[in-house]
Amino acid sequence: MNVYEEEKYPFLADENVFLKEIIKRDIPFLGVCLGAQLMVKAIGGTVSKNPKKEIGFYKVSIDEEGLKDNVFRNFPGEITVYQWHGDTFSIPEGGKRIATSELCENQAVKYGRNIYGIQFHVEVTRNMIAEWAEAYEGELASLKGIVSDKQKMLEDYDNLKGEYLKQAERFYVNLFSAANLLKRKSYSLP
Repeated sequence: MNVYEEEKYPFLADENVFLKEIIKRDIPFLGVCLGAQLMVKAIGGTVSKNPKKEIGFYKVSIDEEGLKDNVFRNFPGEITVYQWHGDTFSIPEGGKRIATSELCENQAVKYGRNIYGIQFHVEVTRNMIAEWAEAYEGELASLKGIVSDKQKMLEDYDNLKGEYLKQAERFYVNLFSAANLLKRKSYSLP
């Protein structure tokens, strides 16, 4: 679904009202993919079709502003992330872009003290990739040769899993620490 499909998905209008209240109260928030797009729309930015769809694993560059931000503390300048989107968002007035990529200029945005939107997925698991690939098999088939297929995405996940999980953990620890929601600053995955 897309943020501009409120007629098809009426609950999106309620999400917009809810997010405006979150932003007004400066409550820590993380929007992932559609959530980031909804957040940007609630702030007053725009969401539109990206020139190309990103489905699979791609490199994202954390820009200078992002590397200074607590949420990307101890990250290298470039990370590999999982993507599944065809839309993009603008950087709303008062927001800061903190990550970009070759195919999608705006990959991460910060607004206020602790309101973040990321176009990519840090929460994805192997099972999620398999489920999404099956649920959206038609979309993948229509983009054959342009984006990764199910098998390639699963192989990439298997190859990247160790570093990918550490990267996700680092991101969440940084995010919750920056929002003053964590007492411990490090955790370790099994």
